Amino acid sequence: MTIPRAKASPATDRIGDKHGASVRIALVDPASPFVDVRFPELHETKDSYVAGIESNIERLKNILRENTGPGTLKIKLYNAAPGICLYATEDVALVGMFLAKTDAVNAPCYELSAKTELYRIYIEHFERVWQNAKPVT
Repeated sequence: MTIPRAKASPATDRIGDKHGASVRIALVDPASPFVDVRFPELHETKDSYVAGIESNIERLKNILRENTGPGTLKIKLYNAAPGICLYATEDVALVGMFLAKTDAVNAPCYELSAKTELYRIYIEHFERVWQNAKPVT
């Protein structure tokens, strides 16, 4: 799961509000060798791509520090090829792909109902990535 660089996220906005959403965000580890595969696809330098990931991490840590609401935010870094961009609730998932020359947030995505087999497959994929990822502290 990724958060668009330098953009607000409705998911993180809900952490501190009265609804208290629980949000888990998995970002590719900036030290991962998979960074070397992705940054050329976006026509970025490695330094700018890594800086974007690190900026996301810092922004999320700030949200975590500032949270006074009932919600939770957990951040982990994974060391695997990023295959999908996933935004999910218990009812629906938006699944996007990492396409060459396109940030995942700008790529087409599919909306999947929680009642479908594809929803289950993508959620299980996220859970495997999450289980093997290291927490950000």
